[in-house]
Amino acid sequence: FNVLGPLTNPAKSRFQLLGVADKSLGRKMTEVLHLMGSTHSMVVHGEDGLDEMTLGGITHIWELKNGEIKYYTISPEEMNLEYVSKNAVRGGDAAHNAYLFKRVLSGDRGPFLDFVALNSAAVLYLGGRVDSLGDGVKLAFEILRNKTGLEKAREYVGLSKSLT
Repeated sequence: FNVLGPLTNPAKSRFQLLGVADKSLGRKMTEVLHLMGSTHSMVVHGEDGLDEMTLGGITHIWELKNGEIKYYTISPEEMNLEYVSKNAVRGGDAAHNAYLFKRVLSGDRGPFLDFVALNSAAVLYLGGRVDSLGDGVKLAFEILRNKTGLEKAREYVGLSKSLT
C-alpha cells in the first residue's frame, strides 16, 4: 500500500511530496506522478532509510517541475540544521506523541522541530510560497516559532469538538 496508495489518490493533486523507503523507486514514482498530471512534485528518500526528508544523512530528491525530472541530494548541514540520528526523532505512545506535537507547534527548539521544519520546507516550496528549500526551512521556523501552527491546531480542535 505504501507504493500504490499515494499513486491512487483520487484527489489528483498537481503538487505532491511523496516519500519512498526504497531508493530504487524514487525515479519511477516521479515518472508515474508526471503521467498522472502532477506539475510540481518531489519524491524523497532518506539515506538512513526514512521515507521522508531526513536529519540523519543525505536526502535523495527527485523533483518534477515543468515536465522535467531532476535528481539531487541535500544534507542537514546545507539547510543549516544539525545532523541527528533517526532515533532522535522517534515517537512513542499517543500521550508522548501529543506532547511532542505541542512542543513542535510551540516552536520549542530541538530535533523534532528541525525535522518538521525540513519536511514542511518541501511543501512550502512545492506550493510556491518560497523559491528554495532553504527559504522553506526559514519560513517553517518562523511559522512554528510565532505559534501560528499552534493557533491553527487549537482552531481545528475547537471545530472538531463542535461537530461531535
